[in-house]
Amino acid sequence: MAHSRSPYGARRLAIACFALLLVALFLLPTQIQGLLQYLDGPVGYVVRVPLEAIASIDAGIVDRWERYVALQGVQEENQQLRKEIEWLRGQHSQLRESVAATERLTDLLQFKQQALPTMVAAQVIGRDATNRYRAIVLNKGESDGIKPDMGVVTPAGVVGRVVKTTGASSVVLLVTDPSNAIAGLIQRTRDEGVVEGTQQGLAHMKYIPLLSTVRDGDRVVTSG
Repeated sequence: MAHSRSPYGARRLAIACFALLLVALFLLPTQIQGLLQYLDGPVGYVVRVPLEAIASIDAGIVDRWERYVALQGVQEENQQLRKEIEWLRGQHSQLRESVAATERLTDLLQFKQQALPTMVAAQVIGRDATNRYRAIVLNKGESDGIKPDMGVVTPAGVVGRVVKTTGASSVVLLVTDPSNAIAGLIQRTRDEGVVEGTQQGLAHMKYIPLLSTVRDGDRVVTSG
């Protein structure tokens, strides 16, 4: 008695055979795959189509892998560049600090050569903790000959005046404090006035004669 084969079973068999063919072709050496691509006729067509598909898949895998490797290389290079940039920034900051320190020392040496013998060099060791006054604390006091109402200057100009002293320190009220006022002289015009601090932390000169020809950039000096 003959058995009829269902179309579904035949389709499954065809799919299985095609899958086995793909696996076999995929496992073939590359040289043999290249030779099979030149086969003519129905067999050549059947073989060539899956080979082309396999070659396309293989090329895609290789391309994606190369891109992945290249991307990984770029990421590592970027990380290395970021580290080098951070290191260079640190070196640049240190260099700027060194240059600024050298300039300050040069100015101080020149200022010391021009200063009067009675001047005393001091360092800032603190500031007003209450923030009620714009004041600084110096590391020189009564034992160094410092007295209240003495003027404090730097190579850049007037800083303020001493308002309080101890044996080893002194408090200086800055010229920018609103409660501070010192006599000033416009060097070019010889006009006199009073230099006072402002709430904004600046200093301004008032009581200048109405007919004064003062202009921007004029230097103001004081004997305070």
